[in-house]
Amino acid sequence: MLEKIKNLQWHYQLLLLVGIATLLYLSVWYFVTSVTREEVRVKNEEIAVLEAKNEAARVATQRINEFRALYASKSVEYEELKVLLPEQREITNVLQGLQDNARDSRMIVMRFSPRDDTQQDVIMAKPVEIAQLVATVVRLADVDSAGPVPIEARRREPPNSRG
Repeated sequence: MLEKIKNLQWHYQLLLLVGIATLLYLSVWYFVTSVTREEVRVKNEEIAVLEAKNEAARVATQRINEFRALYASKSVEYEELKVLLPEQREITNVLQGLQDNARDSRMIVMRFSPRDDTQQDVIMAKPVEIAQLVATVVRLADVDSAGPVPIEARRREPPNSRG
């Protein structure tokens, strides 16, 4: 067999030698480096997953910084507005003071309703509607009769009906 190869022309011998070298190289590459190639493939997949997570984390970090800045600006704005607006307990204190004054004057506050805020120059105002204020008036002539008569009831009666 070696004699047949020696008797071949040189370019056929070269082709045969290159073919054998290629076969030898491919078999070593396939069997020896297959474990290393598998490790590289797994690492490349991990790299792709980690790069995607990295990009998502970068975007989230950027959004967090935007939200922190927005939160800080809204907090400052809230604090400024909180100073300007009356709190609910202030409205409650106004109602309590009104009821105390009405009680001292023998009156009853029937309806108390705050309205929308209004601005007068640089002052914010909170109008309050006091729709019904009922007062009882005791006259000496009425003591023996039906008792106290509300002011509203007296206004509706003709002036000559009593006394």
